[in-house]
Amino acid sequence: MNRSALYTLVVLAYGLTACGGGGGGGDDDNTPVNPSDNQAQELSWVAPSTRTDGSFLDLSELAGFKIYSGPSSNNLELIADIEDSHSTSYDLSSMTPGSYFFGVVAYDTDGLNSPISDRIEKTITE
Repeated sequence: MNRSALYTLVVLAYGLTACGGGGGGGDDDNTPVNPSDNQAQELSWVAPSTRTDGSFLDLSELAGFKIYSGPSSNNLELIADIEDSHSTSYDLSSMTPGSYFFGVVAYDTDGLNSPISDRIEKTITE
């Protein structure tokens, strides 16, 4: 495996989701849930399985993710460094309500960073 090749962050399920408390069964129709004051908002993504050269990337080689946010897609700052390759979400509930752009970078155990993911724009509510 070419360990010097950067890997691609696969952003298959990248978005802002609302999670409510409480449990119980529900319909599996994937109907969006509107966030309320008591619901957490989070950013979620899918960990990469290949490097940019197409070679396989084992999850044990992945070290974590860096979350970037800002007021425009070309003006992002690091807001979190998640040093856990199994973590694929980030809680946004502490952010000030407003519109933000987000991007995610994966990094491996050698410290190599992926290119930043596609940026998405999301609105944080109270």
